[in-house]
Amino acid sequence: MNYEDNLRIDEDALDLECLDQPMRFLEVAKANAQAQFEVDEAKNKLELVAAEVDASIRNEPDKYGISKITETLVANAVKMTKEYKEQLEDFNKVKFNAAVIRSAMMAFEQRKTMLELLVKLNGQSYFAGPSVPRDIQSERAKKEQKSATVTKRMMKRRKKGDD
Repeated sequence: MNYEDNLRIDEDALDLECLDQPMRFLEVAKANAQAQFEVDEAKNKLELVAAEVDASIRNEPDKYGISKITETLVANAVKMTKEYKEQLEDFNKVKFNAAVIRSAMMAFEQRKTMLELLVKLNGQSYFAGPSVPRDIQSERAKKEQKSATVTKRMMKRRKKGDD
């Protein structure tokens, strides 16, 4: 799902946007549930790998360079194994993906609020304005371009500051 495209609101079709909102939200909610399931599964796999490596270390401590078994040494040895590191990396990737989807859900909540406000403004004849209609899309494009220019300047200043 391309969340950014699905978050855009067509100001000229507020009725359709309002009708589409629940299905768009449902789609991201399902993605969120799936992402949370994947986080839980990845966490279980990480715990399983840790337990298996822990048992292996306790059975063959010499293989892992441990002469005396202590809880701290075993725990540290588990974290240093390739299997554990790989599973931890997978777990972190899944957690990141879930965080992105949670953020998308919050953005869809924000979209709902914006739709409500736009409908209210429309009801108050906000968009009736002068006889020459506003070109909201070009105004938005100009604003985004100005924002991008400011961001570029800030990044250049930060780079100069880092040097």
